[in-house]
Amino acid sequence: MNLSEGRAAGPRVEVGEGRKSLSLQWIAAFHHWDRSTRELMEAYESLRDQVARLTTTLEARNRALEESLKEEERLRELLSTILEALPVGVLVWDKGGNLLKMNSMGRKLLGLGGFGEACSLDDVESVCDLGEVLRELISCASRGQSSSRETSIPSQNGAVRHLLLRSTPYGEPNGAPIGGVVTIEDITDLKNLQEEIARKQRLAAMGEMAANIVHEVRNPLGGIKLMASLMVEEERKETRAKISAQIEDALGSLEGLLKNLLHFARPIKPRTRPLDPMGVLSDCLNFIGPLAEQKKVRIWLEEKELGCLVEADCELLKQAIFNILLNSLQAMPQGGDIRAWIDTAEEVAQKWVEIILEDTGTGIPSHVLPKVFDPFFTTRAEGSGLGLSIVHNIVVSHGGSVRIESEEGVGTRVKIRIPRAQKNTGELVP
Repeated sequence: MNLSEGRAAGPRVEVGEGRKSLSLQWIAAFHHWDRSTRELMEAYESLRDQVARLTTTLEARNRALEESLKEEERLRELLSTILEALPVGVLVWDKGGNLLKMNSMGRKLLGLGGFGEACSLDDVESVCDLGEVLRELISCASRGQSSSRETSIPSQNGAVRHLLLRSTPYGEPNGAPIGGVVTIEDITDLKNLQEEIARKQRLAAMGEMAANIVHEVRNPLGGIKLMASLMVEEERKETRAKISAQIEDALGSLEGLLKNLLHFARPIKPRTRPLDPMGVLSDCLNFIGPLAEQKKVRIWLEEKELGCLVEADCELLKQAIFNILLNSLQAMPQGGDIRAWIDTAEEVAQKWVEIILEDTGTGIPSHVLPKVFDPFFTTRAEGSGLGLSIVHNIVVSHGGSVRIESEEGVGTRVKIRIPRAQKNTGELVP
């Protein structure tokens, strides 16, 4: 090979190697692009699958939400239908006293037929006298307390309509009150029925009372007639004076019977004022103390400062307590103990003072206990059977109640409930 051929062959070798290197680079780039493309396609397919799954899930949730909304609407319509069908008025208020919902019976009872949904307590006050009562009930509900009130309002025909209003709070899941539900029930028919039953009971009691009066009056009158005839025939002054005294005793017994009858039959209208219940009870115990001492009965008074008063007629309340104390003394012929104390009690819409008297007497048989307040019912030959009836009438006339618990051979407990005075002011019993 000559020199020229050797020099010409060198450059051709370099060019071939460069082309080869470039081809390798292109091939590598192609493989990288191909791999990237496949990865991109795989990522796209994966993303499309995820989108499809999310779309399916979203559609399912949208269908469930739609069904839930439809169900909620059906429940709302059902509750609205039930609310409208209720025979009582239902009013829903917020804490600010704004009416949120009211059914048709509520509009009818309140006379708000001409008002829209968004009416207020002022609107109620403009058509009826229940504004103040509703404010009180809503105020209790806003404090998380349930309450009730019974009131009367004139109806359109001029008659009196009796209503029972109850309020119940509602609130957040954490228990914080945010408003109240007030129900209004027309109890006029119930009141009329109660009055009719009471009238029939009074008539039945009057029939029984008339028969008992004849029996009770006949005995002393027969004795008076006999003693009067003996007095006419008797010539000695001493004997005539003795017969005269016996006639006076019989007349006194007859007068006492008629006095008790008058107390029982006459409607009791207490003249109430705020009284210290402990003072009233203490006065009664002090008054009966000498008689209890004669009968060997010990009296125990548990003095307790309650810081509240009762709304009562002082003389009538003393008479009721005194009658109970006399019954206790008569139930302990061999002596015993009388314990007395004062307590308090609360219900949904009323606060009470309780006067409790307990004795260790013979007790009352269980079959007799339901009859103790019946007029003329007595287990004692010398009793008139009006003492506890008068106690019952006095306590009921104060808006209270009297309850007797007794066990034969153990003793008796009497609990008188009298409404607590609204304010601790007024003239007090010393």
